[in-house]
Amino acid sequence: MHPNTIQRAFIIKHLVDDYFEPGNQSRCLLQAWRNVVMKYYPCSMATFYRYISFVSGIEGYIGNGGNRIKVKKRVDKSLATPAVQLCLF
Repeated sequence: MHPNTIQRAFIIKHLVDDYFEPGNQSRCLLQAWRNVVMKYYPCSMATFYRYISFVSGIEGYIGNGGNRIKVKKRVDKSLATPAVQLCLF
């Protein structure tokens, strides 16, 4: 991604962090896109979700404070075998 696009994705993610509440339909990601993000960075919903997923992959959560949703990290199973672990250490 272009550096300006990455910066825009981080700004959008931090705008959503202030608005988003998991479990509250009036403050869900769709409403955050409609009420907050579209005022600052008009973009399609697909682009919005792509930015959020990109930044969540880096930061590891959506939301702030106690409202964090952990994003599961993908584990490379080829490095989890005992033979490979012995070679690495």
